[in-house]
Amino acid sequence: MRHPRVGIWFAVACFSIATAHVAAAQSKHITAEVVSLDASTRLMVIKTPQGARQTVELDDSVGGMAGIKAGDKVILTLRNEPGRPKVTAIVASKDQPQIETPTKPKPTLADDSAATGPRTAFAARVAALAEDASQVDTIWGEFQKACDVRSTAKLEGAREWLGIWDGTVRADTSNGFCKDLFNQILTRGTAVNKGMESAEATVKDVLLPGTIREIRQRYSMNWERWGLAAPERLEP
Repeated sequence: MRHPRVGIWFAVACFSIATAHVAAAQSKHITAEVVSLDASTRLMVIKTPQGARQTVELDDSVGGMAGIKAGDKVILTLRNEPGRPKVTAIVASKDQPQIETPTKPKPTLADDSAATGPRTAFAARVAALAEDASQVDTIWGEFQKACDVRSTAKLEGAREWLGIWDGTVRADTSNGFCKDLFNQILTRGTAVNKGMESAEATVKDVLLPGTIREIRQRYSMNWERWGLAAPERLEP
């Protein structure tokens, strides 16, 4: 005869598994336009491609609005909950220009070389490009979570998404959401790639290879293949 307590624990376990599957099924990815947003209440009004307006709330796991503003196109991961849906991930869509965060103008090698020398100028340029690379890191993080990303090699001291250029990254890009994220990584990562290629070409004859490597390591940009062509973009 089965012990009653065993039956209770078995029922609880089954209920927990079923609940987890339901919660997973309630999450979905959508593309939308931001109508308005309020950082203090963490509420956002969006407009779907069908023209419907909906109020959603940022989940506690989302740190902030990530530079998103009214009028932006975004890709959202929504979890349906009683009351209103929760946004568990938000990424700017490729249909709009790159998000610009108000910062001081980025120094250029031509501006800084005459005053502070090639080493300081190169370090300033790499620091500026590292800020752009950090925006790609955010998209890469969503790509890893949603698209079954696997890497066959580890990049030490460099950005993991550069493995796409190296050909060491594999992912499931069978759905439109993952294709969009992949293409955004290519678009923004290519700008960083070309910037680093240009910066290194300017100083390769005046700085020692060890100096260049040390500066790259300081900003997690230590990759030996800057300038490598990107793979083909994925069709929607």
